[in-house]
Amino acid sequence: MDDMQKVATKTSPAISFDSEAGLLVIEGHSIPENPIDLFQPLMEEVVKYCEKPAAKSTVELRFDYCNTSSVKWIFHILEKFERIYVYDKQAVDIKFFYSDENTLEMGKYLQINLAIPIDLINIS
Repeated sequence: MDDMQKVATKTSPAISFDSEAGLLVIEGHSIPENPIDLFQPLMEEVVKYCEKPAAKSTVELRFDYCNTSSVKWIFHILEKFERIYVYDKQAVDIKFFYSDENTLEMGKYLQINLAIPIDLINIS
Protein backbone atom coordinates (compact mmCIF):
# COMPACT_ATOMS: atom_id res chain seq x y z
CA MET A 1 0.00 0.00 0.00
CA ASP A 2 1.31 3.42 -0.87
CA ASP A 3 1.85 6.02 1.78
CA MET A 4 0.85 9.59 1.13
CA GLN A 5 2.82 12.71 1.89
CA LYS A 6 1.68 16.19 0.85
CA VAL A 7 3.42 19.37 1.87
CA ALA A 8 1.27 22.21 3.18
CA THR A 9 0.66 25.25 0.99
CA LYS A 10 -1.08 28.54 1.71
CA THR A 11 -4.42 26.94 0.80
CA SER A 12 -4.01 23.24 1.54
CA PRO A 13 -2.97 21.28 4.63
CA ALA A 14 -0.04 18.94 5.03
CA ILE A 15 -1.16 15.33 4.75
CA SER A 16 0.82 12.41 6.07
CA PHE A 17 -0.63 8.91 5.83
CA ASP A 18 1.45 5.97 6.99
CA SER A 19 -0.75 2.97 6.27
CA GLU A 20 1.61 0.46 7.90
CA ALA A 21 1.55 2.38 11.18
CA GLY A 22 -2.13 3.23 10.73
CA LEU A 23 -1.44 6.95 11.18
CA LEU A 24 -3.13 9.77 9.26
CA VAL A 25 -2.20 13.37 10.11
CA ILE A 26 -3.77 16.38 8.42
CA GLU A 27 -2.66 19.83 9.55
CA GLY A 28 -2.72 23.46 8.50
CA HIS A 29 -5.07 25.64 6.46
CA SER A 30 -7.61 23.90 4.26
CA ILE A 31 -9.14 26.31 1.78
CA PRO A 32 -8.29 24.64 -1.54
CA GLU A 33 -9.76 26.05 -4.75
CA ASN A 34 -10.57 22.55 -5.92
CA PRO A 35 -10.95 20.27 -2.87
CA ILE A 36 -11.50 17.16 -5.00
CA ASP A 37 -7.90 17.42 -6.25
CA LEU A 38 -6.63 17.46 -2.67
CA PHE A 39 -8.96 15.02 -0.95
CA GLN A 40 -9.92 12.45 -3.62
CA PRO A 41 -6.46 10.79 -3.68
CA LEU A 42 -6.50 10.65 0.12
CA MET A 43 -9.99 9.17 0.12
CA GLU A 44 -8.83 6.47 -2.29
CA GLU A 45 -5.90 5.61 0.00
CA VAL A 46 -8.16 5.51 3.06
CA VAL A 47 -10.65 3.21 1.29
CA LYS A 48 -7.81 0.82 0.37
CA TYR A 49 -6.40 1.05 3.89
CA CYS A 50 -9.76 0.25 5.51
CA GLU A 51 -9.96 -3.02 3.57
CA LYS A 52 -6.95 -4.23 5.57
CA PRO A 53 -6.30 -1.77 8.42
CA ALA A 54 -3.53 -1.82 10.99
CA ALA A 55 -4.34 -3.24 14.44
CA LYS A 56 -4.96 0.35 15.57
CA SER A 57 -5.71 3.39 13.44
CA THR A 58 -4.93 6.93 14.59
CA VAL A 59 -6.20 10.09 12.91
CA GLU A 60 -4.84 13.47 14.02
CA LEU A 61 -6.54 16.59 12.68
CA ARG A 62 -4.80 19.92 13.36
CA PHE A 63 -6.52 22.66 11.37
CA ASP A 64 -5.76 26.36 11.67
CA TYR A 65 -8.74 26.96 9.43
CA CYS A 66 -10.96 24.70 7.37
CA ASN A 67 -13.60 25.81 4.85
CA THR A 68 -16.98 24.14 4.41
CA SER A 69 -16.01 22.00 1.42
CA SER A 70 -12.96 20.71 3.30
CA VAL A 71 -15.12 19.87 6.34
CA LYS A 72 -17.36 17.76 4.07
CA TRP A 73 -14.36 15.80 2.77
CA ILE A 74 -12.95 15.30 6.27
CA PHE A 75 -16.36 14.05 7.38
CA HIS A 76 -16.50 11.50 4.54
CA ILE A 77 -12.94 10.36 5.23
CA LEU A 78 -13.77 9.86 8.91
CA GLU A 79 -16.86 7.89 7.88
CA LYS A 80 -14.51 5.26 6.43
CA PHE A 81 -12.75 4.95 9.78
CA GLU A 82 -16.14 4.94 11.51
CA ARG A 83 -17.16 1.86 9.50
CA ILE A 84 -14.14 -0.17 10.58
CA TYR A 85 -14.66 1.00 14.17
CA VAL A 86 -18.38 0.18 14.32
CA TYR A 87 -18.68 -2.87 12.06
CA ASP A 88 -15.25 -4.47 12.25
CA LYS A 89 -14.59 -3.53 15.91
CA GLN A 90 -11.18 -2.10 14.93
CA ALA A 91 -9.38 0.26 17.32
CA VAL A 92 -9.57 3.82 15.97
CA ASP A 93 -8.25 6.86 17.84
CA ILE A 94 -9.29 10.25 16.46
CA LYS A 95 -7.68 13.37 17.91
CA PHE A 96 -8.99 16.77 16.87
CA PHE A 97 -6.71 19.61 17.93
CA TYR A 98 -8.15 23.12 18.08
CA SER A 99 -6.98 26.57 19.15
CA ASP A 100 -10.04 28.74 18.54
CA GLU A 101 -13.84 28.70 18.73
CA ASN A 102 -14.39 28.15 14.98
CA THR A 103 -12.13 25.13 14.86
CA LEU A 104 -13.70 23.78 18.05
CA GLU A 105 -17.13 24.05 16.41
CA MET A 106 -15.90 21.92 13.51
CA GLY A 107 -14.64 19.30 15.97
CA LYS A 108 -17.97 19.31 17.81
CA TYR A 109 -19.83 18.91 14.51
CA LEU A 110 -17.76 15.83 13.67
CA GLN A 111 -18.16 14.49 17.20
CA ILE A 112 -21.97 14.82 17.10
CA ASN A 113 -22.45 13.42 13.59
CA LEU A 114 -20.13 10.42 13.66
CA ALA A 115 -20.53 7.25 15.72
CA ILE A 116 -16.85 7.19 16.63
CA PRO A 117 -15.16 8.80 19.63
CA ILE A 118 -13.32 12.02 18.78
CA ASP A 119 -11.04 13.59 21.37
CA LEU A 120 -11.18 17.40 21.25
CA ILE A 121 -7.81 18.73 22.39
CA ASN A 122 -7.26 22.44 23.13
CA ILE A 123 -3.80 23.60 22.04
CA SER A 124 -4.25 27.35 22.62
